[in-house]
Amino acid sequence: MTIANICIALCSLAFYIFLVGIYFSKKNMDNIENKIYKQLLVWNFFIIFIELLMMFLAKQLHSGSLFTQIMNALLYIACNCWYFFISYYIVLICFENNNIYKKLSSKKFIYGIIFFLLVISVIQLFLPTNIIEENNAFLAITIGPSYIFSNVLDVIFIIIAIISYFTNRKTANKKKTFPFKILVIFGIIIEVISLMFPVTLIPLFATLTSYLMYHTIENPDVEMITRLTLAKTEAEKASNAKSDFLSSMSHELRTPLNAIVGLSQMIEVNDNVEEMHTDSRDIIVASQKLLELVDGILEINNLDSNEVELTEEEYNPYDLFNGLVEKMNLRIGDKSIKLVTNYTNDLPQLLIGDKEKIKNILNNLLTNAIKYTDSGIVKFDVNCMINRDKCNLIITVSDTGRGISEDRLENLFTKFNRLESDKDSDIEGTGLGLAITKSLVELMNGKITVNSVLGEGSTFVVNITQKIKNDLI
Repeated sequence: MTIANICIALCSLAFYIFLVGIYFSKKNMDNIENKIYKQLLVWNFFIIFIELLMMFLAKQLHSGSLFTQIMNALLYIACNCWYFFISYYIVLICFENNNIYKKLSSKKFIYGIIFFLLVISVIQLFLPTNIIEENNAFLAITIGPSYIFSNVLDVIFIIIAIISYFTNRKTANKKKTFPFKILVIFGIIIEVISLMFPVTLIPLFATLTSYLMYHTIENPDVEMITRLTLAKTEAEKASNAKSDFLSSMSHELRTPLNAIVGLSQMIEVNDNVEEMHTDSRDIIVASQKLLELVDGILEINNLDSNEVELTEEEYNPYDLFNGLVEKMNLRIGDKSIKLVTNYTNDLPQLLIGDKEKIKNILNNLLTNAIKYTDSGIVKFDVNCMINRDKCNLIITVSDTGRGISEDRLENLFTKFNRLESDKDSDIEGTGLGLAITKSLVELMNGKITVNSVLGEGSTFVVNITQKIKNDLI
């Protein structure tokens, strides 16, 4: 029997080396599954190593000796850890589509695992061992306190995994849980054989199960498939967003077009000069709205195609900002909104940069603030930081309007996406304004940030660096 045990352990070692060679020859994903699998391989090695060491030191391992006690305790500690991690793996797989998964894979839970394994390891060290001897040499471990404690723990681990599996068997990944089914069947067979014959099959059992698990662990090919699937999903989302955008655009374009056509027909048949003037003003308003819509579509297309270039020219920032404020006051109309402006005193009189892009950025932000504010205040603040011939403009546009919920902030600058389209049907627009704004800011190597509270308002901050006219520094 001693020779048989040694042969089993050596075969397990050879198979283990083969398995480790295959596993580490490929790039592995850095996920919880691979981390657990690496732990299984570590404890698998200790099981084989300790078994072989006990076989080769058989004559020194007499029952009752301290050395036997330590070696036996180390073997059972390795077995307990191996059983624990394979059960932990199965539980995670069973709950991977559940909120419990996050708790089970959290750092706090993992620290709890480490503490638990340390406790049972200390207990195992002090439990007495019963061994079978043949010709005054160690042959195998038999039923005793150490054996019972270790096997009870292993059974508890497996029962927890079985309960998790049957609780989630409809949603659990069948491929990943397959080794667990083999584990249960083989485990029962091996326990029966161990009780009937003084032979140790644990090293072979652990290695075979680890080998089966290898085929369920994610690898770079699976990762590539996952990334392709994700890319496909994102492409489908983008396609759906564009379809929704075009559907929305058909309404946005038809509204001013119908107004232009209808009012033009009325002018054609109307002899009242005053009414004709009123209709003409309405046509101009509708035409301007239509022009803004078309400009927005063309601009986002040019930005996506990298066809937009910066044009540097000399401009007066005060004239630019005051012109925008006048335009915004007209947009406010009958709304109970107060537009408050504040320009820093050290703002240079002349700057060099693309004033049209800056005008477009601020126009979008101010228009948005007025659009989503029914009453209250819209603030337009301009500060700057001067460094030699550079002026870092810090422009803040804030309002006391509807605000944006935290879960929707991440989609705020997404193209073809109207943030409040499902709630605010009274709000007109293409949903391209903020997407264009962000693209223009980044084109100018600037930065835009947003802070918003639902029901309280929003604050947008833009940082853009401009050159200062040399003779005015």
